[in-house]
This record gives sequence, structure tokens and C-alpha cells, in this order.
Amino acid sequence: MDGRLGTRGRSPLLDDPSSATTVVRFGADGEYRLRLTASDGELESSAEVVVDGRAPATGTANVAPIATPSASFTASWNDVNAVNNGEGRNSGGAQTEVWGTWSGNAPATRWLQYSWDTPQRVSSATMMFWFDSPQGSGNGVVVPDSWVLEYRDLATGEWAELPGVGEYGTSAEGKNEVSFGAVSTDQLRATFHASEGSGRYSAVGVAEWEVFADAPESLEELHVRTDVSVVPELPTEVAAVYADGSRGTVGVTWPAITEDQVAADGSFTVTGIADGTPLVPQVTVWVRATPPGQINTIDPVEVTTRAGVAPQLPATVVVQYNDGSREMLPVTWSPVEPPSYAESGTSTVDGTVEEAGTTAAVPP
Repeated sequence: MDGRLGTRGRSPLLDDPSSATTVVRFGADGEYRLRLTASDGELESSAEVVVDGRAPATGTANVAPIATPSASFTASWNDVNAVNNGEGRNSGGAQTEVWGTWSGNAPATRWLQYSWDTPQRVSSATMMFWFDSPQGSGNGVVVPDSWVLEYRDLATGEWAELPGVGEYGTSAEGKNEVSFGAVSTDQLRATFHASEGSGRYSAVGVAEWEVFADAPESLEELHVRTDVSVVPELPTEVAAVYADGSRGTVGVTWPAITEDQVAADGSFTVTGIADGTPLVPQVTVWVRATPPGQINTIDPVEVTTRAGVAPQLPATVVVQYNDGSREMLPVTWSPVEPPSYAESGTSTVDGTVEEAGTTAAVPP
């Protein structure tokens, strides 16, 4: 199947236009006309559909709907997939719209987990409990006495406590909100400590669990250098800078580069769509027939952070060669000593880049 798009405004992107099932990404709100064409080599048929496209929202966004839920145990009449379907109530309703753990012999703790295909930078969550019995009864499904959240540390693969956690509420009405220091992770786990009464533990029930991800304030400037007639591979991620000065990465989708674009010396800009943000990623592609002779300049870098928090420095810097082309190269920074960020103010960190055996200092 071949997907072709006619649009008003900025064009959307298809992850795989030749696939029978694919994802269409919209970089701007608007009405999009999608034409799907199927062919068996002899006969061809087309159909058009109109799609109301929406760009990602600014600010925080609930990323629970794109997570895969799992649990330590789920009662046969309940459904763990109910916790991120966007609907919830504290009591009543269909049992298939609740994750519950009633088994007749409930343990002291149960856990519920989200897993994402790609890491998410998350900073808050809400938990809506479902119950059919009062706390302390030792019967039925009861709001737990307490609960905690943990995240999978991407560096170690181990479960870790969230930083700067606020209060874990246990209200039986509405949603219980909790905030914490932003972390990037692909798994988040909630562990519930069941209510006890008459020497027995009650079951736990959750109607809806929301998890909110931060949206970046800016995206890194991207530059790629390539030889004439060589179509370059563009980065699949772009560095993102957040309101607190911290840095992360977001996935990015680019339109295909054609052979005509790299047929001769020159440069051109490619505009993509970034995951989870309406910010527009752009990469400048520099096409040259001969290798560069030397690095002429290195763009200075400005990084902000809160007092007392170590700054996160970029892994690459933009260099300009003697032939005018630009490229992103890895940078090695000098150690940042705690006194330099203990209080409000500015300081300079030196770094070096190395390319083809030539080392150059990064200007302050």
C-alpha cells in the first residue's frame, strides 16, 4: 500500500508509506486529506480519507495511553488495560473497567507497572482508586493504606526511588496527584500497601493511572555533513532542553532526502516532526566534494541550571570548517566543580573537540 498526502499547510510524515499499517505524524493542526493507493502490479485502486490532524500539545502531556500496563496479579473479571483507557470512577461500573486484585487471600503488597517503547521524561502522576469496601474492613477491594512509585534507571537497569517526591495521597474520591523530580525512564511501577483489618489484607483496585511527561522548551540545532552523491543518515533523536535547564532527547521523524539534493556542492534544510512536542526540529545538510581541511570556529554553548544542581552539558558542539560547511562533533568537557554552581551566577567550562587528529579548544 502506498500512502500519498495532500494537505493544507505543513505536510505530515508517514513512518513507512509502503506498509499496510503505518503512523502518520502531524506537525501542525489542520485538515489533512490522505490518499491510500493499493496495487498488485496489474490493478490499482485508491481511496481518500480526511483526517483532523493535531500537533502535540504544549506543556505536560499524559503519556499513560501509549504505555503497556502489567501487574503482579489481576483478578479474572478485571482488566489491567483499563487503567490507561481514559475513563475511570471510584466505585461502581463494569468490572472490566477496573484493575483489581481480589483473590480471597490477598497479600500485603501488589504492584502495577507501565512500560514504554521509548524513554519518557516524566515528572508527575495521578492515581484514581476503585473500592467497594471501607478501609480497615479486611474485605473486598479497598483503597490502600499507602503506595509508592519507582522508576527503572536506564543506566543501571535497576528500580530506583523517584527524586523529590511529594505526598502520596490515598483519597477515595477523585484522583490522587503526586509530583517528583523529572526522570527519563521506560518503566514506572506503583507498589500498593494493602489495607488490613481483622488479620486480613483487602484487595487493591485502580480505575485510572495517569503519568505526565514534560515538554521541552527548545530543540538542539542540528548539522550534518556529507559527500557529493551520498545521501546521509539523519539522527533519529534530537537533544531537547527543558525549563529547569536539564537536557534529554526526543525522537524525530524526517522526510526522505533525494539523490538530487546531494548531487552537487551546497546546503539545504530538512524539517521534521519531533515526538511529543510541537517544536519544529530542523537539520542543515552540508554537501561537499572534498574533505574539510581544518576546523575554523566552534560555536559557544550556553547552559542554565538551578543553584546547587550540576549543569547538564551537551554531548556535541557545532563546528565550522574552512570550506564553510558545519557539523556536530563530540566534545569532552573539563570537570565542573560544585562551587561553580552552588550559587546564582555564571562560570566558564572548557572543552575540546577532536577530528582527524586535530584538537581545538571550545571558546568560552
